[in-house]
Amino acid sequence: MKTTIRLLQDHTLGGDEFHAGEFIEVDSRVADRLVEDVLAERKTPEEAAAEERKRIEAEQRREALSKRDKEMNDIRVLGDRADLDPTGGYGDHGFGQYLKDVAAACKRGGRESDRLANWHRRAQARAKTMHTGHNTVEFDDSQGGYLIPMEYATRLHNVQLQTATVRPRSTFFPMGSNRIAINAVVDEDHTSSLFGGITLYRPGEAEQKTSSKATFRQIELTLHKLVGLTGVSDEMIEDSPQSIETLIVTLFGQALAWQEDNDFLRGTGVGQPLGVIGCPCAIDQAAEPAQAAATVVAANIVNMWARMHPMCHKNAVWLCNSDVLPQLYQLGIAVGTGGSVVFTPAGGLSTSPYASLMGRPLIPTEHCSALGTTGDIVLADFTQYAIGGKSAGGAPKVASSMHIYFDYDLVAFRFVLRYDGQPLWRAALTPAHGATLSPFITLATRP
Repeated sequence: MKTTIRLLQDHTLGGDEFHAGEFIEVDSRVADRLVEDVLAERKTPEEAAAEERKRIEAEQRREALSKRDKEMNDIRVLGDRADLDPTGGYGDHGFGQYLKDVAAACKRGGRESDRLANWHRRAQARAKTMHTGHNTVEFDDSQGGYLIPMEYATRLHNVQLQTATVRPRSTFFPMGSNRIAINAVVDEDHTSSLFGGITLYRPGEAEQKTSSKATFRQIELTLHKLVGLTGVSDEMIEDSPQSIETLIVTLFGQALAWQEDNDFLRGTGVGQPLGVIGCPCAIDQAAEPAQAAATVVAANIVNMWARMHPMCHKNAVWLCNSDVLPQLYQLGIAVGTGGSVVFTPAGGLSTSPYASLMGRPLIPTEHCSALGTTGDIVLADFTQYAIGGKSAGGAPKVASSMHIYFDYDLVAFRFVLRYDGQPLWRAALTPAHGATLSPFITLATRP
């Protein structure tokens, strides 16, 4: 008697090789053996036909998307080569010249330079061709502003990454839409099973095998908008365009990094990212008995380290408020009549740039809470924190205009960054033995 099965792994039958996912008909006894060994699963002919149709349709969709992407690539390659210039045609003239051209174009009776006009035209054409959702408001200064060429926006993003604490250590997901769902395994309790339902056991001879499976959930990231706006005087642009470039890129890059770090550490999750301090999966390690208020003792550090999941130790970093540093410099553990140092200050140029605790970097930041309260010192593995953003790496979108501050002879710069973030863990893990574990540990308030 023949039985229809779908192979779960590559397998050889009768000298013929079959691949995982293939539907085949085999003798029922062979089917029983393959199913018991978790190499295949039974399917009725109707189920097999339905799944095969879905597979063919999915393959056709992939081929259609691949063909469309190839056509779009061909269009970009055969089009205006200047579209590929990240400086928008300004090249050696630099960002300062771009600023001067924008200011000149926006004055009463002013006109666009050839360089600015060419960049403006290409930016509008690319937005329409690529269907990015941009509209003419973002490119037309009479409506809102000129989009700044990518090269100069990227410089700002580089400053942002160099200054940020959380983003460069996190797991980033590029988003093509406002919302993305990420599949994740539910692994929160090891007392009876693994990964939300997988059970391992040793059956006796001829005993029936018991099946089990993992439990999955979806993590949703939704883009939230962060906007910055500043004005620069006409005279400053005319007299020192190079210094304005440095000032704009540096200050806004640092400002964006500051706000992102604050969101990723302290965000409420309502209209903004969910920060790790106080999030559902974070563990708030209790203070020591009779510990004085506004203090940090060696036992706090050791106990926080013990509550971090072992797989997270290698990526962990410590964050603390600067007011915590005097406490750390006085830490020590008694050993016989002597003692050992708990805290290692940062060394010179030949060693680590950060101080360290338990061999991991310590980074002071004003985003941590005041000394003595939850979040004044944080132990975190940010690879377990998901950040979603538009474009590769989540670079900001930058535009400039003179109309918003026309009466003041100021050129306005607008920076728009859309992103979201939240922990990849839903709850702390209950291990088979011992206290709960997490990638995010804070020290509870010391009353």
